[in-house]
Amino acid sequence: MSFQAAPIGANIGFGVIGELYLEGPLRGQPAVLNSGDAANNVIGRAFSVVDDATASFETAADPQPLDVQAGGAAPAIFAGILANPKVYSSLGTVAGGTLASTLVLPNGTVVELVQETAGLIVTLPAAFAIGDWIWYATATGILQSTAPGASAPAGTVRLPNGRVTRFESAAAGLAVIEFDAKA
Repeated sequence: MSFQAAPIGANIGFGVIGELYLEGPLRGQPAVLNSGDAANNVIGRAFSVVDDATASFETAADPQPLDVQAGGAAPAIFAGILANPKVYSSLGTVAGGTLASTLVLPNGTVVELVQETAGLIVTLPAAFAIGDWIWYATATGILQSTAPGASAPAGTVRLPNGRVTRFESAAAGLAVIEFDAKA
C-alpha cells in the first residue's frame, strides 16, 4: 500500500445556514412568521417587524406575539435573521415529500431571530470578501454583500453594522457575518 499522493479537499463544508459560528455577544427574540409570500420564510434571511393586527406592537397592554415578514423596506424595524435551523419541525417539500430537507418555514411558525452576534453562518449569492458590508433585499430578505463604502444595491437596506468576518469566496457560498441591530 502506498502513501496518499492526491490532496484531500481543503474547502470542506464548515456549517449549516442559520447556525451560530462564533462565541460572543448574542441577542435574539422570538417572533411569528407573517410574510406576504411564505416562500421567503427562509432560514438565514433578514426579517422586519410588521403590525400584529391590533395597531400596536407587543406591550403589557397588548400581549400579542411579534409578527415579522421577510425583508421590509426602511423605516421598517429590523427584527433579526432567522436562525437555529435544528429547532424547527420539517414538513418536507411538495416535490420531495415529507422527508425532504428544506430551509423554508410556513407562516404562523414561532421562530428564533438573531439581532446581534459575533458570527452567524449565512449564504451569499455572489463573490464576497472579509470586511464586506451586508445588505438585505427589502422584498425577500435575501442577504448580499458589497465592498465597504460601496453604494447600496437596488432595493436593499444595510444590515445594522453587518459585515463578513470569516471566509472569502470568488462565487456564491457560505460566509460568517457579524451584526448588531442596537449599536
